Amino acid sequence: MMQSSLRIFSGILALSLSSSLYALPDCPSDISVTWHNCFGTFAVDGSKYVREWKEGLHHGQGTYTYADGRVARGYYMNGEYVPFICQGMGLTKGTEAFGQCVLKLIDEITRDD
Repeated sequence: MMQSSLRIFSGILALSLSSSLYALPDCPSDISVTWHNCFGTFAVDGSKYVREWKEGLHHGQGTYTYADGRVARGYYMNGEYVPFICQGMGLTKGTEAFGQCVLKLIDEITRDD
């Protein structure tokens, strides 16, 4: 059951990342303004953020490429990576409760848009 739920979640995440990542307008090139409800790229210290922004925070779908080349894709809510939010609630990655938490937060993010 759990493996099936995780496969469904992975499929939903991949589909949504590929289909709506560019649904927002581009963020302004002026980084001194707050990026709000836009899609933009921000690089610092060899790392690169490519994602949706809301009120100056990562919010929505995105990709973070670390300076060493590792890549993290997923959803961010008010600047925090969604799986880390669920872990912070004491939930364990790979459990049904963790998967439900991630899905619920993604639903809240997409409802905000």
